[in-house]
Amino acid sequence: MPTLKKLLSDLRSTCNQFTEEAHQRKMDLLDRLSELKKFNVNELNFYHDCLLFLMAYPQNKELYNMAGLELQRLPAIAAKLSESKNAREQMAMNGTGIENSYIIASFSYDICRWLIEKYPDNVQYFSCDADEQTQQSVLKKILPAALTYCFDKDYKGFAKWKNSFAIGNDATGIKRILDLFSESVNDASVRDELFDSMRFFIQINVAAPLFSRTTNRTQANHLFFHKGDLIRKAELIKILSQPVNQPLQISEHEKIHLVDSSKCALMMLLRETDPVTYAQVNETEWHQLDRGISIALYYMEPSRRMPLDAYVGYMAYKNGCPIAYGGAWIFMDHARIGVNVFEPYRGGESAFIFGQILRLYAQRFNLKQFEAEPYQIGHNNVEGIKSGAFWFYYRLGFRPQQNHLLKIADEEWNRIISDKNYRSSTVCLKKLALSFMVLKLDSAVSIIELNALSVKANEWTSKNLNGNVASLKSLIEKAAKGIFKNYNIKSLSPLQKEVMHNILALLLPFVENIKWDKKSTDLLMKAIIEKASGSEFKYLKALNENKALRQILTSDH
Repeated sequence: MPTLKKLLSDLRSTCNQFTEEAHQRKMDLLDRLSELKKFNVNELNFYHDCLLFLMAYPQNKELYNMAGLELQRLPAIAAKLSESKNAREQMAMNGTGIENSYIIASFSYDICRWLIEKYPDNVQYFSCDADEQTQQSVLKKILPAALTYCFDKDYKGFAKWKNSFAIGNDATGIKRILDLFSESVNDASVRDELFDSMRFFIQINVAAPLFSRTTNRTQANHLFFHKGDLIRKAELIKILSQPVNQPLQISEHEKIHLVDSSKCALMMLLRETDPVTYAQVNETEWHQLDRGISIALYYMEPSRRMPLDAYVGYMAYKNGCPIAYGGAWIFMDHARIGVNVFEPYRGGESAFIFGQILRLYAQRFNLKQFEAEPYQIGHNNVEGIKSGAFWFYYRLGFRPQQNHLLKIADEEWNRIISDKNYRSSTVCLKKLALSFMVLKLDSAVSIIELNALSVKANEWTSKNLNGNVASLKSLIEKAAKGIFKNYNIKSLSPLQKEVMHNILALLLPFVENIKWDKKSTDLLMKAIIEKASGSEFKYLKALNENKALRQILTSDH
């Protein structure tokens, strides 16, 4: 009789095989495992992730249903482990993300606010882990002055103050803490910084209605069944050339579901991304692509946006399961991008899925060049170095822009393809992680990169104004009056004025050479208004359609 460890190992090794023999083997293994009721935490987590893989990569409807039924069975086992008298076993359930487990973690102000409003019965206060000096410093900033003189002697630390005000540990207590920050600090960025410095930890009961890793799904209109081998090598040129349809029309309720699903998927990893945390829900897009892949795009609320580029996040789903996340920082032709595949789905079609993500971004935003986020290829990222992430991007066509690193990469790649047992050293991968990895979609097009424009703006300011910021502001005001002479710029909101100043600061080195006809001026104003208070998709579109702007930014001036 095979051990549980052996059964699980066999299931994992056959999950990504799609022969008739593998199909029968998966059925037999699921039959055997379905009879077992006792798992330790590691075994349960391993089995749970095998089942998630089978849901995302089903061979047929029968296997899909079997995996789904088994996933429904595991929460009862998880509940027993989470309530175990064995403290070590109970603690091991923390952070698994399985239904009926729990999470103790620190999250941003906005995620904590979302949790108590959406899932009040699932959360409770756990601790404040900032040092005593930080606690007292923050409390003095957010409390009326008359209440802070006692801190030096009697009320040392947040816990004592919290108890004295009878603030409980339930969602109502957390709300009182959050309200204290929001009512005392008007500037959201300052509020967030003070809140984060307190290192508040909350405990989350991972159970319905909150989406656990077990239950997190979106509606899959058409399940994709794998009848043959997985696509291991992505033919990127072919993928990118396939047209992408317009986003599907979905309801407000469906958009909220997508945002909540992504927040929960990231939360189970103890992570957040700004486009998801600060998502402008009504701008959320839902795109259906190939082989059961769907992608949600998330745009940020106006007050949280980047000054000039647009940080557009995504969550990729396969057959309704969230399988990968990331985002792109977009400015005109260029985007910095990265991908993170959730652990249960590694060993699947990661390169193909990233190809679909690139395809969507390239066509949706009219991009001509992608740059891999440095962290993604291993810069200050131990996991990225260990996994050889650099080669994932290299295989897809990304190349270092520094000649000496390109030479190292090409020589190293030749060694890899000539010797199947060869592995790049950690030292080599750390060198390559310093690369600016770029994928050029159209080498004939002059690319507009925000970083290069920023360098020019700095050089121009230094040369012409001796770095005098006050003079820079004065020139920006003068340029604005000239360019927008037919607009009442005094009527712009503070945020719109801020965006206008940011854009014009970037354009000052070129402004005298731009022929501002009515169309180009209208498009520039549209970009300003959309960036500050409308749609970031429309902001990017207005920039790309501005021919006068594009012509001067790609010239040698």
